[in-house]
Amino acid sequence: MRRILRFEFHKLFRQRSFYICSLVTAVLLILGIPVFTKIAKMELSGWEYAAMVLSNSQYTMILGIFTSLFICDDFDQQVLKNIYSKGYSRRKVFVGKYISSLFAAGMMYLFDIIVAFIGGTVVWGVGEVGDSIRTLFLQGLVLIGYHAFFFALSMILGRTGPSIAIGIVATTMITLVLTILDVILKPKKFSFTDYWLDAFLNNAGDSDVKTKVLAVSLVGTFLFAAVFLAVGYAFNRKKQV
Repeated sequence: MRRILRFEFHKLFRQRSFYICSLVTAVLLILGIPVFTKIAKMELSGWEYAAMVLSNSQYTMILGIFTSLFICDDFDQQVLKNIYSKGYSRRKVFVGKYISSLFAAGMMYLFDIIVAFIGGTVVWGVGEVGDSIRTLFLQGLVLIGYHAFFFALSMILGRTGPSIAIGIVATTMITLVLTILDVILKPKKFSFTDYWLDAFLNNAGDSDVKTKVLAVSLVGTFLFAAVFLAVGYAFNRKKQV
């Protein structure tokens, strides 16, 4: 397992997509500052802008693109055949790829937080911490669910183009389908859209959300992550490479 992890991390830090995707999110954050200052006429702070990092950096979409590029590269380059031929099990390779790509997702998120905080501080000042750290931490937990979805999809499809396209479209379509179900069925005691990752992410960023709702969001996130990984692993065990 140690050799697999060493290989995956070595590949990660040599992967141009890791740095390019990180740079893209950072540029979007910087470009977002004049939107708030000149167009929206808003006065924020370094901490407040950092807490808004996900909505201003298109992080989840870029995460889906990066995960597909990173995971599918070995499929595209036929590297997995050589890895399996050396006696490494599919389980170890699966786990190694999951850990390294999750680490990359966390590093990208942390980088964006730092960029947003510095940029916001330069323009508006540091400001009060408030609920910013809580928001960033809770939203970071929900991102584990998004990463698991993109990771499982990439492991199942094994092709960069389809993985990126389906990953981006699927997250939007799932929300749309759940919204349509709410409109058609009109459930009285719950809403279908309240039980998807998008709603969980919004709840994590809401300082006024009830503890019960937040707990459901976090538990739901890890349940989704577990299901995605289980499905991805099941397909990966039978997948021809």
